Amino acid sequence: MSRDIISGIIASKLGIPHLNQVGSHRTSARRVIDAYCEAYLSGLDPNDDFSPSDRENALGTARTLLTEDAFETFGMPRVMWERDVNADTPKDATLNISMFLLQGSLGHAFIAGKRDRATVQASFNARQDLFAAIALEHLGISTLETRNSDSLDFHDVAVWSVAEALNAAYNEGMKAANNKVGCVLGEEPAPGGSRR
Repeated sequence: MSRDIISGIIASKLGIPHLNQVGSHRTSARRVIDAYCEAYLSGLDPNDDFSPSDRENALGTARTLLTEDAFETFGMPRVMWERDVNADTPKDATLNISMFLLQGSLGHAFIAGKRDRATVQASFNARQDLFAAIALEHLGISTLETRNSDSLDFHDVAVWSVAEALNAAYNEGMKAANNKVGCVLGEEPAPGGSRR
């Protein structure tokens, strides 16, 4: 199945119709980056059910992986890749790529996406649980699931309750950002979410 996915990505993103083609092909760096990101996203979520922020985070991860794979895929040292191509803001560089290495690299991206799927799903579930808890506590809304009924899906809520809910969501975001900064700085998050 992953071979079919990789074959489809190579055909659609790079315009190379058959995986059986051997040798090297010249193509733009932008197209290769798009293909790599598509392979990662296909492994991560085959249904492509991403929110815009989740999609952007996933694309950032894919671009980082591609930068790390640049030498193995294109024979380019990382410094040269970052200088001449730069996966975050690709320049119009032309690459001469081996089909064999390209297939391996896209396969690696697909597998990395599959590996990261559980982490992304856990993060999504935690965020949904947090939204539901805020809606219940501050807005008195028992579920955020669509129930296809006006009396169940639309609620009469006071503006101060909306302000409290937004404030709670903002505070949770700040707490998460502080934990992330603490981890980046080498500090362990303390129990309860604050940094030590």
